[in-house]
Amino acid sequence: MRKLRIHESRKRAVELLQTISVAEPDEIDLDLLAWRAGRFRIVDGSLTNALGRLVRGADGGTIRVSADIRHNGRRRFTIAHEIGHGVLHAPGTPWDGPRELATWGDSSIEAEANGFAAELLMPVYLFEPRIVGCRPEHSIIDALADEFGTSNLASARQFIDCTQEPAALVVCTQNGDGWKCWHQRSASFTHRLRGSRPHPHTAAGEIIDGKGDSTGGLEEIPADAWLENVARDTRSCILEDSRSIPALKMIVTLLWVDDEIAEEWGED
Repeated sequence: MRKLRIHESRKRAVELLQTISVAEPDEIDLDLLAWRAGRFRIVDGSLTNALGRLVRGADGGTIRVSADIRHNGRRRFTIAHEIGHGVLHAPGTPWDGPRELATWGDSSIEAEANGFAAELLMPVYLFEPRIVGCRPEHSIIDALADEFGTSNLASARQFIDCTQEPAALVVCTQNGDGWKCWHQRSASFTHRLRGSRPHPHTAAGEIIDGKGDSTGGLEEIPADAWLENVARDTRSCILEDSRSIPALKMIVTLLWVDDEIAEEWGED
């Protein structure tokens, strides 16, 4: 049921894009789309304990966006999220903060609005052709984020959703003295990821332990450090590109099983 609702949310986003015949990323005009969605106007201003808010009225409504948002990609995602509420959900006055904008894996209206926002900003029909044959690494994600005007994390999520490559995204955030991690796998990434704190032998683990820094590209890592269903054999490797984001107390990791490694594992 959750997947069906998210699929419907994404479908509604594409339908909205079609009303203004979007054919390139730079044609995704959020002011125009907000107006088409429900005669909503976008206003930047002061918000308490929120990044975005949709206020509806008899003649449309207002999407208020916190002036504290400095990153254009985050601002655009917040606006697209509020448009999603306007298109998908019954009238109300949602207050959306960082937690709501980071909700993806459940059946809540926030997850639906996030699915809508991702598709509105990075529609599959424009996004997918651009990543055919691309390696899952941060330099590629950076270029996509620049082209679509989105955050790097949202772009990474969409990459994993769309890619044909066996790839995965792992995001670890510092929570007090510990770290909390979640992951997302592409359809062709069939391995089980370890659910705990990254192993010390991973690049992400070295960053956490203060022994390493962002990789700056894909590096070979012992596969069993990341995967549960791989024998503890140092000859088996997986490719990892990890980036530290100190301001967010976050480490973002991209994993890839390329053709050569898959052949070594006997997966071809």
